[in-house]
Amino acid sequence: MSDRTRNYLAWPLHLKLDDEKRVALRDVAQLIEIPMDSDLQQEFELDPRVFLPPATTENRYVWTRCLTRMRERMRNEIDARIVVGGQTGKFLGRYPGIAEEALLGLGSPLYLLGGFGGCTRDLIDALGGGRPERLTRDYQCERSTHHKDYAPLDEEYNRRHPDAPIDYDALCAQFAQAVISGLRNGLDEKENRILFETDDVDEMIALVLKGLSRAG
Repeated sequence: MSDRTRNYLAWPLHLKLDDEKRVALRDVAQLIEIPMDSDLQQEFELDPRVFLPPATTENRYVWTRCLTRMRERMRNEIDARIVVGGQTGKFLGRYPGIAEEALLGLGSPLYLLGGFGGCTRDLIDALGGGRPERLTRDYQCERSTHHKDYAPLDEEYNRRHPDAPIDYDALCAQFAQAVISGLRNGLDEKENRILFETDDVDEMIALVLKGLSRAG
């Protein structure tokens, strides 16, 4: 078992791993299986041994809660986060996965590699005070390719969590307030701006290692 690589899997995703896959992964990574919260199991009368397909709004709500719990566990157990690319549609959480992970990662070293676009590029725009279209409720609930599934989830989640709703305005505002210094990644503003733009992998690696050596 590797003592350097961990693979975090939310419920019910880890149920899809059969014995053969587990054996194949054993020497590659330590599998960290995150159970569902007990309140979800009780309210929805779920059997934790049975896979739950994200086929209904209620099921998607359960998935959303479980994915957030996984990302919170990751935040508590890692020292720094590197984000690159990332899809902004057809995701199964509150926000695009990269966005939620980066949001939870604010406060510890965070490296945004923007050269490959995707959600990371949108987060960099938000960091500079911009309002990237794909990180808006209007886009996700009305114009994205998955809006017919996501809009009901957004409504259901916010009905259940009025004090901590899905809020794209607040998400972008937190990045805007953080500014570059809020990344706390050991890189100065010039170095971070290079990291935001470069598509040279060697340059990315060099900058991240430089930042880690300073931040640690």
